[in-house]
Amino acid sequence: MGYTHYMKMDKDLELSDDQKILLNYVMEDHKDLIDQTDGPDFQTEDHMIFLNGIGDEAHETFAVPRKAAEFEFCKTARKPYDIVVCKMLLILSQSPGFTFSSDGIYKTDTGKLTYDEEWQEPVKWITDRGFDGDKIIEDMSNQA
Repeated sequence: MGYTHYMKMDKDLELSDDQKILLNYVMEDHKDLIDQTDGPDFQTEDHMIFLNGIGDEAHETFAVPRKAAEFEFCKTARKPYDIVVCKMLLILSQSPGFTFSSDGIYKTDTGKLTYDEEWQEPVKWITDRGFDGDKIIEDMSNQA
């Protein structure tokens, strides 16, 4: 199947001003990893977020619709732009009705929640910005 992130939106996506600032920060901070041939805007009419890696480092487009969606997913194949996707999922999880899961987040045989190396830096990044990254992961895992 490939390394995949899964999303569900029970409501139309609404972003706070703080979320918009953080999303733009991620885009700017990782502009060397994402295709911006059409400019720095990462939105389309139908999608709040629509981005991919660059050239051979691209895989599937990370597309987050504006309207409620029962099931969306993106396979990143652990390519460099995956860090952008992970950070954005953490930010988006603060929106009402938005949940996600990932092949990189799982419970061990003992039932303890853990995440792989792909998630370590994004969780630290969101925690450094005043959110509890581990709690976000735990909450999302309990809803999946």
